[in-house]
Amino acid sequence: MRRRLLVSDIDDTLVPTFKDRRGFSWGVPYPGIRQLYKELVLGAEHQQQDMDQDLRERVAFVTARPGILRNWTT
Repeated sequence: MRRRLLVSDIDDTLVPTFKDRRGFSWGVPYPGIRQLYKELVLGAEHQQQDMDQDLRERVAFVTARPGILRNWTT
């Protein structure tokens, strides 16, 4: 099987931030997002062992946060 790399935005994709007003906890990952990323990167049939390590090595996060949040982020 070919190795996959997932490139994901952070704001309002991984965690609710400044645009999502649906009542999720600010800055806490959306429910089910971790499992979704695992299945996208590793496939639904992937074995449980070393899954977290594999996932960390194959997900890249990007963001284009607006200037108003500049002082809130590093």
